[in-house]
Amino acid sequence: EELQALFDSRDMDIASLEEDVLDNASYFGRIFARSGGLTDAAVQAMKEQNIDFEIKPVVCDGIEACRLALLKKSKNMLKLVKLEKKYKKLLFDMMDEWTKCNEKIIPWAIRRIDYHYFDLYLENIDITKEEKNRVPSSVYFCLDTNRNIFVGAVDIRHYLNDSLLISGGHIGDGIRPSERNKGYGTKMIALALEKCKQMNITKVLMVCDKDNIASSKTIIKNGGILENELNDEGVIIQRYWINL
Repeated sequence: EELQALFDSRDMDIASLEEDVLDNASYFGRIFARSGGLTDAAVQAMKEQNIDFEIKPVVCDGIEACRLALLKKSKNMLKLVKLEKKYKKLLFDMMDEWTKCNEKIIPWAIRRIDYHYFDLYLENIDITKEEKNRVPSSVYFCLDTNRNIFVGAVDIRHYLNDSLLISGGHIGDGIRPSERNKGYGTKMIALALEKCKQMNITKVLMVCDKDNIASSKTIIKNGGILENELNDEGVIIQRYWINL
């Protein structure tokens, strides 16, 4: 399509042109458009310029395959970390942005205590024992190691009580406003599920509002199977289970 567009821009009808011998293109130039041609050309160019660099090509068939390959690669840029003093600036940057948007910050655990009181926040970010209607939970922040920013956070509940079994689930998660619609939610949940495995949680319940399409897609992409929908004080809740 791109090549035809170039011909059309020059009002060229290649079917009416006379045949000629191609003698001014290199072998790698001629094979550039075939499958693997770009890789071969890049390898050859680096050899000619004595560049020592290892290429690890990924074969993709179509735009969707390319998108998935890029998502898989970018997953390596993200990791879940526990909050430490060295991450104070990153926390403030994310929470300041979220607060200015005047929307409810999710997960609840990262807004439970005012982050401006950092030492208190750091000391109490996790719930270490059962209290009232709360169960023990661990909070992790999603760090983009390339850009050194927090893109979101997850709150992993160690087990479920009656309330969480209905409308909370094992994992609460949220992506900061400026980093949404980039595929980070799907990757962050995948990392959270790995943490669940380490906690010996073999079946994970994830819950979202029915009208939160982005959240439901993220859950489904990570293996979520819809069990049912419930009416929770006028809000339709979807309950998904993920087997690990």
